[in-house]
Amino acid sequence: MADICKVVSLTVSMLLLAGHGLAADKLLWKPNVFERYSHDEDIKDVLRNIVRQNGNQIAFLPGVEGTISFRFANMPLQGAFNMLMARNGLDHRFDAVANTVTIGIAGQMPRSVARRPELRDAPVPKIRPAQKPDFPETKGPTAASASVENPQGPRQKTEASSQRTGDFWVNSAPERLPEIDISTKFRLSGIARHGSNRIAFIDGREYEVGKSLGNMRIVEISSQAVRLEEETAKGVQPYILGFSARPR
Repeated sequence: MADICKVVSLTVSMLLLAGHGLAADKLLWKPNVFERYSHDEDIKDVLRNIVRQNGNQIAFLPGVEGTISFRFANMPLQGAFNMLMARNGLDHRFDAVANTVTIGIAGQMPRSVARRPELRDAPVPKIRPAQKPDFPETKGPTAASASVENPQGPRQKTEASSQRTGDFWVNSAPERLPEIDISTKFRLSGIARHGSNRIAFIDGREYEVGKSLGNMRIVEISSQAVRLEEETAKGVQPYILGFSARPR
C-alpha cells in the first residue's frame, strides 16, 4: 500500500511539473543588437521584426494597434521588446512547440493561446534583381552595314552589321539622369538592420537591396534613405526615397 501511494504521489508531481512547463514556456533571447529608425510606424511591424530576428514566429490578438516614432540604436533585442511591451500596455505568451510568440493586451491574455503564426511571417523568397535590358536597337535604312561614331575617346569609327536585316547596335554606357525625390509618392516608415544588411519598410512592406518597387530597383539602403534606379529609353533614372520628417 505504501508503494502504491509513492507511485501515485510521484505521478501527480510529474503531471504538475509538466503542466507548469506547458503553461509558462520561457522565451529565450539571442544576444543580437536591434537597430531601427521608425517614423509613425505600425507597432506590429516593429514587434514583428524584433521577434523574427530572434528566430521566432509571431501572432497578434485583436486590440494590438498603434504607431511609434523612435530610433533604436545598439539596443538588445530583449530590451527593445520589453520596452515596447511596457510602453504600450502589452503582454505575450510563448509556445515553444510552435515556436510562436503571441502578443495581446495586458490583462486580457487568455490562459492558453492556440493561434497559427501570421502568413507574412513565413520566409520570404528571394527576388532576383531585374536584369538590365539589352541596349536599344537602332534601325538602319537598307544598308547591310553602317559606320557610327564611338562616343568614348577620340572620334573613332566603329562598324557593326547584321547578316539578316542590316541593323546595327551602338554599344555605349547608358546616360545617368538627374536624381528624382519620390518621398511624397511612397511612404518610408522604417529602416532596420538585419545582420550585415538593411531592410526598408515602404508602404507597409519589407524591401531589401535588389528588390523591385514598381519599375524601379533598389540599389542602396542607408540609415536615412533608399536609393533606386530605373532603366529608361533616355538612360538610367535614379530616385531617392527618404523619411517625410524626423521621428520625435
